[in-house]
Amino acid sequence: MKFDRSRESSDWGFILPEPGENICVIGEGIEVRKNEETGKVTLMVPTKVVQGPNDSEGANINIFCPLDGSKFGKRKIADLITFSGMADAFEKKFPDPNIEPDDPRVIDAVKAALPGKMIKLKIELRKGEKGEFPDVKTISYATKKAADKPAAALAAGSSPGAAQPNIGDW
Repeated sequence: MKFDRSRESSDWGFILPEPGENICVIGEGIEVRKNEETGKVTLMVPTKVVQGPNDSEGANINIFCPLDGSKFGKRKIADLITFSGMADAFEKKFPDPNIEPDDPRVIDAVKAALPGKMIKLKIELRKGEKGEFPDVKTISYATKKAADKPAAALAAGSSPGAAQPNIGDW
């Protein structure tokens, strides 16, 4: 084995997402991770920018959802399901309104169903201890057509008496 010691540095080709709206595809490899130092458990959802401002295309954005029973963690998982266009399928698969988004059965379904789905992430620069870094500000539907689907279902007369999760609690 031989190493090139003549270089001062090496560019590994990492791309940071630019501020603005980035259309992303959810990737394979959604997994539950545990920080061995803190004991905190999160759901890591990898995404890749397929359309975005400037040179964002190809940037990786990992979304971390706390699995600590918090409303914030549940809301992030529910938002990923909703804005990936999978809410109808999840409501059908889990009709019990008492099932929470962080239930292990839902997490397993997220791992199987979300890869390949599209979402829109709005990126803003946030100041941290080491300077500015890109951070996800909002999540939304990747297309107008997907955003219109829930309204179209209501207009078509979907069953108002069907069990619905109380999304306002997340």
